[in-house]
Amino acid sequence: MTSTPPLDHDASASPSTEFVPAPATVEAAPMATKVFPSWDAFAAYVAAYQRQTFQVFRSKTSTSVATRNQRIAALNAKKYGPNSDIPDDRTMPAELGVYAKQLVCTHEGKPRSRGKGVRRQSLRATDCPATINALAKRRHGGDSTQVSGWQVVVTRHVPFHNHPL
Repeated sequence: MTSTPPLDHDASASPSTEFVPAPATVEAAPMATKVFPSWDAFAAYVAAYQRQTFQVFRSKTSTSVATRNQRIAALNAKKYGPNSDIPDDRTMPAELGVYAKQLVCTHEGKPRSRGKGVRRQSLRATDCPATINALAKRRHGGDSTQVSGWQVVVTRHVPFHNHPL
């Protein structure tokens, strides 16, 4: 008597030739608020947004106010001369701390081969496109020398993931 393989398994298929469907795109709920009075308010909102939508973001890049102000000063020195002391209303108060942040899904990044053989688990890096970009912008009519004259604005939000949430 010959035994027959179970119906859900093809004995002739090898693991390397099995069909693996491409991951579907999943759209998360859009952010309801895109303007915040401070970075703390932005961080609190993103934390709640992640809990509600089952997404996990991490910080990829961050530009400090000091770096931004140095770049503006260097451009002014190049344009008007190194000894010029021209005030620029684009400079920000140092108390803001951060000028811009980019948050990315924890599945962002190119998958890398780390050996030979079959994995026992799925990959973490799936090149997920989900991102949130935010930066500090001057409030309309606000005093640029005061922290209260600035607000945090989400400039780009991509709510699409290429993996299940």
